[in-house]
Amino acid sequence: NKSHWLTRRNIALLCIHPIIVTTLVWTNQWHQLFWADRPITTIDGLIINAFSQGALWWFHTGYAYILLLFSTLLLIRAIIKTPNLYRGQIGLLVVGSLVPTIVNMLFVFGLNPLPPYVDATPTAFLVSGIVLGWALYRFRLMDIIPVARDAIVDGMADAVVVIDGDNRIVDINAQAIQVFQLQKNAVIGEAMRDTFTQHSDLLTHFADTNETEAEITLAPTANSEQRVFTMRISPLYNQRQEVTARIITHSDITAL
Repeated sequence: NKSHWLTRRNIALLCIHPIIVTTLVWTNQWHQLFWADRPITTIDGLIINAFSQGALWWFHTGYAYILLLFSTLLLIRAIIKTPNLYRGQIGLLVVGSLVPTIVNMLFVFGLNPLPPYVDATPTAFLVSGIVLGWALYRFRLMDIIPVARDAIVDGMADAVVVIDGDNRIVDINAQAIQVFQLQKNAVIGEAMRDTFTQHSDLLTHFADTNETEAEITLAPTANSEQRVFTMRISPLYNQRQEVTARIITHSDITAL
């Protein structure tokens, strides 16, 4: 997990290069650092607006290839370290990213088996799109987390509510929806106080509690009888070991 790299500072630094490149491309006619010249020539009967690459064009191209190589290495590393369930998906992501990269490199460095004026990179992106489309269909790409959630969280007998640092509901399982008679689409993103209005005393008592276990008695809804629950609050940490969310589980122990 490299999510700790996604800081505001690092994102801002990554934005510097594309901003500079875009500016220099727009102003190339004045400095010609990207295209040294643009002569008109005829090849195989076609009138071609050829150009010779400038120093900054090569710098930008090298920088882009380095980023592509780095991301590919991360994907390959993920294939090695992840369970078999994920390897087919990641492998297709590697193929989908490598195909247009390799085709473009062949064109840039003059190794293209096609005529020199034919850049097959757009066609390679088409192939890449087909590969990723197959990944979506065959491996249900991006569905692994929802599938795991449905199988584990929604299958729990306990009522589970996940809240963020601002005490807003970010997830809730099927049992919690049934126990408290809620509608999932209506409560996601809402504040706990606005959703569990009749339990304001409990919310106030545990508002700043990151981790605890307590036995509570409450009526889940306005029209239900009092029931006894074991309530557990557990913290969720980010890469910097900061509490970013809390999981609240309610186990009905009335029968005990």
